[in-house]
Amino acid sequence: MSIEDLMELEVVSVSSGRTGSVPKAPGIVSVIPAASIEAMPARFLTDILKTLPGFDVRQANNGELYVSSVGVDNPASVLVMIDGVRFNDPFSGGAIYDIPVDNIARLEIIRGPGSALYGASAMMAVINVVTKRRPETRVKAGVGTFNTGTASLEYGDRREDVSWRVFGEVYDTAGADGVMKSDMLLARGMSRAPMAQKDNRRNIWLQGSLDHGAARLNATYFSQDRGPNFAWHATLSDKGGSMAEYGALDLANTYTLAGAAVTPKVFVSRWRRAWDIQLFPGGYTDNRDLDNDGDVEWFPDGVWQKKTYTVDTAGAGLTLERAFGAHRLTAGASGETQELRNTSFATNYLGDPLNGAVAMGSFANWNNYALPQKSRSLWAAFVQDDWTGPGGLNVVAGVRHDQYSDFGGATAPRVAAVYPLAERITLKAQYAASFRAPTLEELYDETDPQFSGNPDLMAEKMEGYEASVWYHYGDSDFLAVSAYRYRLRDYITNLFNVTMAVANQNENAGELDVTGYAVEARHAVTPYSWITANATLFNAKDVTSDSWLTAYPQLRANAGVNVSLPYRITVTLWWLYSDTAHTNARIDSEAFVYNKARRGPTHLLNLAVSTARLPWGLTAKASVFNLLNHDYREIYTDTRDRLQETPVVYENDNLIPNSQRMFLLELSKEF
Repeated sequence: MSIEDLMELEVVSVSSGRTGSVPKAPGIVSVIPAASIEAMPARFLTDILKTLPGFDVRQANNGELYVSSVGVDNPASVLVMIDGVRFNDPFSGGAIYDIPVDNIARLEIIRGPGSALYGASAMMAVINVVTKRRPETRVKAGVGTFNTGTASLEYGDRREDVSWRVFGEVYDTAGADGVMKSDMLLARGMSRAPMAQKDNRRNIWLQGSLDHGAARLNATYFSQDRGPNFAWHATLSDKGGSMAEYGALDLANTYTLAGAAVTPKVFVSRWRRAWDIQLFPGGYTDNRDLDNDGDVEWFPDGVWQKKTYTVDTAGAGLTLERAFGAHRLTAGASGETQELRNTSFATNYLGDPLNGAVAMGSFANWNNYALPQKSRSLWAAFVQDDWTGPGGLNVVAGVRHDQYSDFGGATAPRVAAVYPLAERITLKAQYAASFRAPTLEELYDETDPQFSGNPDLMAEKMEGYEASVWYHYGDSDFLAVSAYRYRLRDYITNLFNVTMAVANQNENAGELDVTGYAVEARHAVTPYSWITANATLFNAKDVTSDSWLTAYPQLRANAGVNVSLPYRITVTLWWLYSDTAHTNARIDSEAFVYNKARRGPTHLLNLAVSTARLPWGLTAKASVFNLLNHDYREIYTDTRDRLQETPVVYENDNLIPNSQRMFLLELSKEF
């Protein structure tokens, strides 16, 4: 990769809606171009995010990947977009991060509040995946350990002012071969531990684009079938699975009207999710006769939940942009509807499995749990002024208001200033507010015996202050230091209830205070070789309970080296470091064993070697993830509640194995 490729890192539009250099962009932003992504040891979006400051990627009990930002661990706090279209599931609020890297032209990331432009969920970060649009034809196939296989096809063409492109990828894997050493049932003598980890999955990704002049049409389809996992609700299981399906279509066109650029846009999307959850394994016995039929409660096939839903979204928006001297004014409005439908919930038990459940002979909603069909509408309007003043001063100020039919509205103002202190030194400062709307799950889902939805929830709100200095000392070389403070109010959380006698409603009961620092650097050693490094140190605290948010490592560091060798061989090595993270129950008397654990410190070394000098025009890439085979484990997501810190924290075997060493070999050819 040459310096020209590296300079692509300086192009960003996500922070202000205009294209410009990263040092001059308002806010704390990152941009990763395709040339860097192709050289990295990366399969999905998460492999890239791990290398960026402030992000932490972990695997949840159900096998899904969670992305956290500077200690705030709710997946709904990070907005993920594909070509500017929201990819977050309106029900759960989170996104599925198995986005294939081969279709990414550029990643544009705001690390911090982005609601002034993008509304709900853009509270802690915004990730915009810009897909490739250059017409090309390429086939690719790969094999790896854990019975992994992948294949993809890119095909496109351009004729006069019309171009089109399609991309498809299938990724199939058996997962990993980690071993779970214990679970919640170990103390009851009914655990399957130790048991091999189960995490097989099959992803299908299809995307097409059509450009005609200033008109752009995008279509996206994604499906995932994930096999039995190993720790749903802190118990080991060798059965069950889940399905996710997403489809979206959006159309936009830009016109020039009275000197203004006018862009109308329409979009539709659908999320469909289904789970077969084995709460307790086959052969589970309660050892009590709860229905007085003379037999103890026995579940030969295990204790099961089955849950499905569909969320349909449709909307339209209009953006206007016009320059007035030193000002560039942007304004817009949008509206959309979200409909939760096709909901179903069934169990093969009556009662609460944690406290005693009666075995039933068939599946039905025996407990009358509520997963109602709901719909909500929202509209939004925003305005932003981008002013260039004397001495190169740039000030961006704007405000956005979102109004929801179910919980009310939220307003997010923002003002950012960028000032060139010297020829190669740039100062940046920003104040921004952001918010996160309650998800449909947080509002209405009452299928969990421990926690239930609350239709009276308000939006989470955050105020953020950021400052940074950029020293851009070469064509593609820089050193940047950033500081930030975020204050979150009305944080939606569940308070820990050791008795589990009644379901607790979600509450706006939290107040978080996050203060942190980040340093980033990149240096080009030769026109085709570079080194980069970053580190993040922060303190995240729950003000209400006076406890640290410790499930997330508060010190993370990354370093990457890209070396170009003769015969068109490229070697890329990434070192990822996470400091200690632990979680505690609120007080010792309330502590379950599985709720007290520590992980880290962790070192991960990922390596990729690629060459474009093979017979028949083939390109090869060999990647090794977790080269040193470090025993990397995760804390159960069941512990992600607001809990006070205790002085007793100890190592625990009940952690989720993750990131076992994996080899992947890929061959591709362009036509």
